Amino acid sequence: MARKTLLAALFILLVGLFFGRATSVYLVQLDGIKKQITKVDLPLSMDDIYGDMRSALKSPIFISSLMAGDVFIKDWISSGEVEPEPMIRYLSDIQRRYKTLSAFLVSDATKLYYHPTGLRQTVSEDREEDAWFFRVKNLDKPYEVNIDFDYQSSDLLTIFINYRVLNFEGEFIGAAGVGVEVDAAHDFIEHSAKRYKHDVYFLDPKGAVRLTGSKTQRRFANLYDFDPLKSVAKFLLDGSMNAYSFKQNGNTHYVLARYVPDFNWIILVEKSDGEMQSDVFRAYMIEVMFGLLLIVIAVLYVKTDSD
Repeated sequence: MARKTLLAALFILLVGLFFGRATSVYLVQLDGIKKQITKVDLPLSMDDIYGDMRSALKSPIFISSLMAGDVFIKDWISSGEVEPEPMIRYLSDIQRRYKTLSAFLVSDATKLYYHPTGLRQTVSEDREEDAWFFRVKNLDKPYEVNIDFDYQSSDLLTIFINYRVLNFEGEFIGAAGVGVEVDAAHDFIEHSAKRYKHDVYFLDPKGAVRLTGSKTQRRFANLYDFDPLKSVAKFLLDGSMNAYSFKQNGNTHYVLARYVPDFNWIILVEKSDGEMQSDVFRAYMIEVMFGLLLIVIAVLYVKTDSD
């Protein structure tokens, strides 16, 4: 009888010790999920995306800067834009040589839009799609990166490098640049989202989603319309807050935002702890079941041996 009592006590002690250890490890792992997401996954992802963006746009920015500084363009505008054909050929050659989606020049004097396909309509402050030119005219930096539809040709969503053209006296005389397919941006968004298992949004300063990955669970068109984030949208967009978390459907969602001055966009990455919690819980249950099986086998062995 005493032996059975000792065996039972030993079994209870082993179970208690095992459960205590397994549960302790489980709780530590749960606490580590927040640190993994906020200190590792989201910052690394943000750095990846930002670095990829800069790398992808180095070439079109360089091409646009060459165009803006080209003596041919400056002299041609200054001479009165008498014949459009030389400029159309020039832009066509830029597009062909560098394999860009488009190349363009807009003259401030005539407001004419020159394109490889020919002379397009003039730009006007009354048209919303032409607002970019008048914005560039008043820029205090050499260029801007803008994501917009290519209204002049393909109507495809395009990343434009809008570079200020100055004459030899330093006065603004036009805007030149190239457009590249937004697919390039999609590629590095997809790469990062797949690697870190999260959602990626590119927002404009007003909170509107301008670009996102195909795998992203697009739950809002504007940050101000998304209930869990609408109260902090202003602070995420103006940079006064760069991290936030909220609860939804039993999971915690972590958000990291970064303003990218070169592009006038805000990158926002979001990741839920749901999948990671499920993985940790699954591992915990497997460990518990396996431990219990070993304890039962050990107890049965001792009991059989004692008999």
